[in-house]
Amino acid sequence: MRMHHGNANVPIDILPLLVKRVDPMEKLILIALLPALLLSGPAMANPVLCGGNIAPYGGTVGYNCKIYDSSPGFLYAYIIHGMFTGPREGAIFAAPKPDCMADATYLFESLGPGMIGIGNTQTGIHVAYGGCKTEPVVVATIVFMGMGTTPDCCEYWVVPHPDSAAVETIDCDGNNHEDWGGVSFVNPDPALCQTPTVPSTWGEIKSLYR
Repeated sequence: MRMHHGNANVPIDILPLLVKRVDPMEKLILIALLPALLLSGPAMANPVLCGGNIAPYGGTVGYNCKIYDSSPGFLYAYIIHGMFTGPREGAIFAAPKPDCMADATYLFESLGPGMIGIGNTQTGIHVAYGGCKTEPVVVATIVFMGMGTTPDCCEYWVVPHPDSAAVETIDCDGNNHEDWGGVSFVNPDPALCQTPTVPSTWGEIKSLYR
């Protein structure tokens, strides 16, 4: 994998597809974010939707943007790469526990079959997929011990690796591209949750996490 930054063009024509594939709670968030995406155009280097191209999910199928910490016990976050921007053979990102999950404890994580990584999701990771992938893949399964005390609408983001300016993916020719990390709500409540706010700088991102 070559460690350099490229450019990614996120095709607007995938947005209707995403809206069709999600449930009403996720659709509300998608619709709310569409104007910002359409108005920002190329200047928005890393547009984010509920889901996103690499994002935390509550299950191994990338339709569930919701994660629950409703009682003490294991809490799972599945980092899924949706391949919306084309086939890929790796990714560079981080998915640290958000500060709003203060009482949860990170336990361990595992990568998808055949994948190898340098680092970990909490401090930044480089993942090689072990081949060119054309379909969505579970890149990592992160396991926390939850206490059931996470507040409603806690935002959990996939963010850039500390050494990168953006979430990056590697195409099947070994070229790096800026890509779009996503967000999911922990303990979502349709009556309370607001449209997620995209962190614009690494300093803002770090301020969300311990």
